[in-house]
Amino acid sequence: MKNFIYMRWIIVMLLGSVFLTSCDLQADPVIVDQAVDEACGARITYVDHAPANKASYVFLRRSNDGTQFSDIKIAKPNGEETAVFVDEGKLPIGTYYYMVGYFTSDEVRYSEVSEPVVISDDSCDTELLINKPLNPILLDVSQQSTCDASIQYVIYAEDYDGIRIYRRSQQKSEAVIADLSPQDIENLNGFFYDLGLPPGTYRYRVSAYNENGESFSELGDEVVITDQSCHIPYAPTETNPIVPINTVGLSTTSPLPALVYTSTPEPQACVWEAVINVFLRKGPNIELFEKAAAIEQGTILPIIGQSEFGNFWLLEFQPGRQGYVSKSENIGRTSGDCSGVPTQIDPIPPVIEAIATQAPEETGGDEDAAGAPECSDGIDNDGDGAADMRDLAGCTSSDDPIED
Repeated sequence: MKNFIYMRWIIVMLLGSVFLTSCDLQADPVIVDQAVDEACGARITYVDHAPANKASYVFLRRSNDGTQFSDIKIAKPNGEETAVFVDEGKLPIGTYYYMVGYFTSDEVRYSEVSEPVVISDDSCDTELLINKPLNPILLDVSQQSTCDASIQYVIYAEDYDGIRIYRRSQQKSEAVIADLSPQDIENLNGFFYDLGLPPGTYRYRVSAYNENGESFSELGDEVVITDQSCHIPYAPTETNPIVPINTVGLSTTSPLPALVYTSTPEPQACVWEAVINVFLRKGPNIELFEKAAAIEQGTILPIIGQSEFGNFWLLEFQPGRQGYVSKSENIGRTSGDCSGVPTQIDPIPPVIEAIATQAPEETGGDEDAAGAPECSDGIDNDGDGAADMRDLAGCTSSDDPIED
């Protein structure tokens, strides 16, 4: 009996060993679907089956004959979840084939070749297809210290001339904040620090470029700066380029770059923050001027001027678009250096035509109208384009006999 139990135990152990060994076998990537995307591109849906316990990347390969393939995209693995590569093109008219693969420090695995993707739209290019550099990968985007952001990336492209760092915020559209040469990239060792950010929410992405075009990483996670003492962001110029940084205050848990864009802190720009929901006006008077924009509580806008009498701020709420708001602290508060805000020439109020009405006969008609105070007779008596109580400078009340 003891021998029988012992043999069963041996069999169970052997079967378990075989089962564990088979579970360690990794499946190849699989292309689930392929389709034309927006006329001149391709959309490749796949499951990469990349191992979760090993550092790895997934890549997309393309061919126009089904035999010679080039790497054109790279991404982080998704394991057993479905994911999509988009080959934006514009692809020239023709037939294309794709493969998905992944690599680790131990191996490289490939899917089968996709079904053909046929680009036939007349609006697509007819010239020879030229590959852009392989896109960068964002490894981490996070807040480095109170006023700074850290961007960590990796580049597998070989045929690139440099990379660009892009930043966007709630107040400003996406723009390049750094253009790094291969030597800069080597010195930075896969990191970039965006120093001296004012309060706000920021997002970043990285691109690699050459003469054929530009390839972009995915958009990174949000970085939220809340400290009101942080100063305005710095954009490098020809007269203030990359310089060595003082590393005091930066985290020592991550590799520090040898170079980074920085500068001597400048005075914080004068900005206004809405403390309630409010409308901006096209001029410095809420009764005379139409609404220019609706502003939500918490929105921060740059102050670009003030009204002639000094009781309204002039704000820029979109590039090239401006509006006035009362300086009342019940509506908004300011921060930064507002001592040098320029005074603007106020816009002329719109002309409001007086509406002539005929008084009922029993009231005396013209005699009553003729005897009404000038500040309530419906006539622009002083000829300044504003009638009656709309002329706030010339009428103290509706009973004021003279509009001047």
